[in-house]
Amino acid sequence: LADLLVYRAIENASVNNQANFYRWGMMIWGLSGWLRTDLVGDRSPWDRQANGYFHQLVTLPLKLEAVSDWQGDEPPTRERLMAQYEAAESIVDYIVATYGREQLPALLDALSEYTQWDTVITELFGVSRAEFEAGWNRHIAQYY
Repeated sequence: LADLLVYRAIENASVNNQANFYRWGMMIWGLSGWLRTDLVGDRSPWDRQANGYFHQLVTLPLKLEAVSDWQGDEPPTRERLMAQYEAAESIVDYIVATYGREQLPALLDALSEYTQWDTVITELFGVSRAEFEAGWNRHIAQYY
């Protein structure tokens, strides 16, 4: 039920320009996971496994493209997708911790309107991409 509620909330909040959401699929998945955890009060059953892959495959400092862009010719492995999911969820967690949960609807709007990280970050938070990434990496080091 929680997954359905989260899906409906994101679907209803993003009716303006869903075409851009194909660009942000992993971020939408991370946002869904964060919202589900917030709603239910418990992480998804496979979160520990995703966190393990995150620690195995990811080296700080991370760039935002680690979440949204797949590099290479090979299709992504399950392990890589789970690590990317964990990174996406960590972005949402950082946004809530730094800018407040009231920014989540604006995040959805930005993801539906823009196709580039630079624009999303500067328009939504009024900081440079470098400043956002540095803060996000500090958040990961401290909490993940």
